[in-house]
Amino acid sequence: MKNVVLTYAGDRSGALYDILNRHGIQVHAYTDKEKAFSRTQTGHFISSVETARLLEEGLADHVIISGRLFIDQAEKLAEEFYTLGVDPDKVLAATPRYYLSEDEKDIIRFKDYHCLHFLEFHAADHCNLNCSGCTHFSPLVPGEVFPDPDALRQDLTQLRKVVEYIDKIHILGGEPLLNRQLDLYLDMVREFYPFSTIEVHTNGTLLNQMPDRLVESFLRNDINIFVTLYPPMYKSIEKIMKAAADKGLNVRYYTLSKFSRIFDVNGGHSAGVRQLSCRFPNLYQGKLYPCPSIAYVRYFNDAFDQNISSTEGAVDLYQDIDFDTLKRELHKVRSICDHCLFISKDHEITGDWELSCGRKLIGDYVYGL
Repeated sequence: MKNVVLTYAGDRSGALYDILNRHGIQVHAYTDKEKAFSRTQTGHFISSVETARLLEEGLADHVIISGRLFIDQAEKLAEEFYTLGVDPDKVLAATPRYYLSEDEKDIIRFKDYHCLHFLEFHAADHCNLNCSGCTHFSPLVPGEVFPDPDALRQDLTQLRKVVEYIDKIHILGGEPLLNRQLDLYLDMVREFYPFSTIEVHTNGTLLNQMPDRLVESFLRNDINIFVTLYPPMYKSIEKIMKAAADKGLNVRYYTLSKFSRIFDVNGGHSAGVRQLSCRFPNLYQGKLYPCPSIAYVRYFNDAFDQNISSTEGAVDLYQDIDFDTLKRELHKVRSICDHCLFISKDHEITGDWELSCGRKLIGDYVYGL
């Protein structure tokens, strides 16, 4: 590999260019559709069609896609080159590890780049707010339910065998700050996925009560905090944010005042859909689920004597499975998807946010009864 073309997307800082240049690899040009961007290193942009021609004629060895680009965007770029007839062996990924190692073995065939865009898992199934209609069914959880740290370690070990990189990991619930061992979970996830962006999603009620060891774990592992801001916290959020910032924590918030029903008894929502575009796979009890509603639907079933299948949407990480199969399974349309009001924004049935106040009403979750 001596002469390459880089995709400008993912390398606008020039970090990948600089590393390659240090190791004597010539960047022939950048390929990008937005010709308005320019760089001092080469000042040279070419189209994807011209890139394909250079590769076919042997005037460039490879095209390299930056591993700092989110995988869904990177896959679109790679697919464009494949469509143009570029040999898949010539389409490479500079993995996130390469930016630290600068070892050429960490530049691999893009087809061998096993990266998920997103993963989330619970640090607690239950919650201290219990929003009516919660998509994770937290108000329906009986008592306190925390994942076993040893079991989670085993699950992450299995996942890591199939998925080497993940763009974003969210730790949530329920309310994750209810877990008194949360620092162990943060350390563990960072150990398995050192290059991921990791966030803990919380309702913010317990932010100012975090023990020092948990604050230190957030800082040590470079983990962000994202507050989903519900009406009860509107007046106190600024004070909470300032206290967190004073400790060096990176905290953001998103205001949420509407909730959507989850299921529609009438169905018909997956008509014409060939594969799911849902982007929130959940790791739960040794399996990977396409979404939280399928992962935790057992709480809904138990509360209302229903029998919606969760196993239909589960990918068992302890079975012999490869990365491509896992991705296909996560994007399959399941029978439950036909009743999902989140499969299209056009079908959302929203209502004002409110607390469940201990009630268990199926109408909080289901439309059309």
